[in-house]
Amino acid sequence: MQDVVAKALSLYELLALLKGAPHPSDSQVKVTNEIARLITEADSIATHEVPFLSWRRLADWWFGGRVEDAWMNLHEAELLLTGEAVEGRVLQTMMENAFSHASRLSADDPVRQRLEDEGHRYLTGRIGSTTISSPLPATSPQVSMQAVLQRSFQQSDAYHRAARAFRNRLVITIIVTLVVAVSLVIIQWRLPTAKIIPLPAGTTDLSRWAVMLLVIVFGTLGALITTIPSMAAIPRVSGPYNFPLQQSFVKMFVGSLSALVGVVVIGNTGVASGFASLQSLLGVAIVFGAGQQAVTQFLDKRAGEIIASAP
Repeated sequence: MQDVVAKALSLYELLALLKGAPHPSDSQVKVTNEIARLITEADSIATHEVPFLSWRRLADWWFGGRVEDAWMNLHEAELLLTGEAVEGRVLQTMMENAFSHASRLSADDPVRQRLEDEGHRYLTGRIGSTTISSPLPATSPQVSMQAVLQRSFQQSDAYHRAARAFRNRLVITIIVTLVVAVSLVIIQWRLPTAKIIPLPAGTTDLSRWAVMLLVIVFGTLGALITTIPSMAAIPRVSGPYNFPLQQSFVKMFVGSLSALVGVVVIGNTGVASGFASLQSLLGVAIVFGAGQQAVTQFLDKRAGEIIASAP
């Protein structure tokens, strides 16, 4: 929420300059009051303390309610502020802000091209002067500025929705994978005669469920080895939804399951003669755990697509 507070503060400063204009009309006063209300609402949402261990906080984290509501208010305030920016520093700041948003759009976007055509002459000819006193003529680029902001906000909102949905799917995958792994251990513990996992030759002091736990741990270790370089290559994700963290957990949990599957397959007497020692079994677990990359590469591809769409 720090980004929301910082943005609200910058809009407050511009609003103070806008309110300082002499002889505002009733409509201008009404608009500035609405801008102040929207900024105050966003700031209130961002600064409201929610207990860490509460259903409200979990719902906000999962559905993005509070943070997305706050940004919606700030976006609306910014659009209204842009419409009222007709002279001086407020106009200059909002114009530069619009050009910053335009740089996030594709070069052939007609909204961006329209702003560039209509706005450059004001930045170079009027805003570059320190004696701006008269408002812009009827052909002002305010409409173009607002159109660029709206397009940029739509792009940003779509990215955040995609990132949140992807992060939530990763969390569900983590939970399902963890439940499956724990269930297998419990089944092997409660049904010791069900020989799910093979015991290495000469192993008499370890139960099968304990060996299964070791396979899971070493499979996770193997997954971690291959997770580090792939995650290091992912660029930093800006925004409230940091899904690379969940993505790394998915890789490690999937690695633990792939290690179990590999050990079960390799240790089957129909495939091989079993494991000569516990060390060889754990070595196979590490190898199969590292092989999670073959399964999770599709997640990596989707994550790359979402990050590439970031504004």
